[in-house]
Amino acid sequence: MSAFAEFHFLRPEWLYGLLPVALASALLLRRRLDAGRWRSAVDPELAAWLVESAWGGRARLGAFALLLAWTVALVALAGPTWERRPQPVSRAGDALVVILDLSLSMYAQDLTPSRLVRARLKIADVLEGRGDGQTGLIVYAGDAHVVVPLTDDVRTINNLLPSLEPGVMPVLGSRVEDALELGTELLDEADVTNGHMLLISDEIVDLPAAIAAAPGRYPVDVLAVGTEAGAPIPLAGIGRNGFLEAAGRTVTARLDTGPLAALANATGGDFARFSTRDDDLRTLLGDAALEGREDDEGRDREFDLWIDMGPWLVLLVLPVALLCFRRGVVVLLPLVLLAPGESAQAADAGWFQRPDQAGHRALREGRADDAVELFTDPLWQAVALYRAEEYEAAATHDQRGPEEYS
Repeated sequence: MSAFAEFHFLRPEWLYGLLPVALASALLLRRRLDAGRWRSAVDPELAAWLVESAWGGRARLGAFALLLAWTVALVALAGPTWERRPQPVSRAGDALVVILDLSLSMYAQDLTPSRLVRARLKIADVLEGRGDGQTGLIVYAGDAHVVVPLTDDVRTINNLLPSLEPGVMPVLGSRVEDALELGTELLDEADVTNGHMLLISDEIVDLPAAIAAAPGRYPVDVLAVGTEAGAPIPLAGIGRNGFLEAAGRTVTARLDTGPLAALANATGGDFARFSTRDDDLRTLLGDAALEGREDDEGRDREFDLWIDMGPWLVLLVLPVALLCFRRGVVVLLPLVLLAPGESAQAADAGWFQRPDQAGHRALREGRADDAVELFTDPLWQAVALYRAEEYEAAATHDQRGPEEYS
């Protein structure tokens, strides 16, 4: 489809301002036509003295420039457009805060290649299915940190996922309660109507503290990562050799689903164990979470945003706007429209008479002495002196004989 087939104005009511422009243009055209008729009826040698334009070429050019700038500015304000771009549709009332456990036990490799890698891949699956709504990311170990606040730009979260591991945390440990408090604060500040949290972890050390940190306003869905058999915790991620030990024995990180399920039940959320398929996410977030991308594409097409091209037209007005800084240009147009038109009576108009016109009028009325003072043209000054019987002055003022002035 041609671009101009979709041409329209976003704010067409501004086009009503073109009515005064049309009226002003009609007045200027009428004045020019009237002047043409008078000049065709008057002898060309006398037209320069008897028919005078009340406004010169520069004034006429300035008036038309202002009318043109006025027209372009109104069209720009009306918002011409012929192009639209799809915009992501987000639903302000739907928000999800993902909470990722970065304690050392997430390095365990009972899930291939590790619990941590599997958890990050699950988060990527969640983000891919987030067709609408806002998503935030919090990580925790011995303390909690907001990685990305609530946003509809899931690409930012995806880009940060590979760098998230226990080695980047300033304090080791597993204080999920701190992360739940941060998640609640994010949802409260966003003032959402349908907020919830998704906890991805392999253990809860202090269940009562975790339940107390989740006030119940937002459900906490829990995805348990790991196996009951467990696995040792390698320390290569924090720059050490071997495995984590306690009392001289290697620690085996085993999954305890009891506290995790209890937290989900206490907050009104759902619980699921990690699955290599999509069963776990369907249980926690529903089928819509995995089909959101297709739904979002349909909504993007429905809610395309028209691009306002009006600001580009403003560039055409700038030269005229710069000229308007000159003194008197702003009031040029009303003066031109209100000034009397070109006619044979222009010599009788007081305000718009040239000195020579005023002198000619005085000469016709028999006021030769006044005409001498009014005329600036040497020829007409000599005529006025002759009529005032100042023959010697007239003769010295002009080289022609007095008989030529009779």
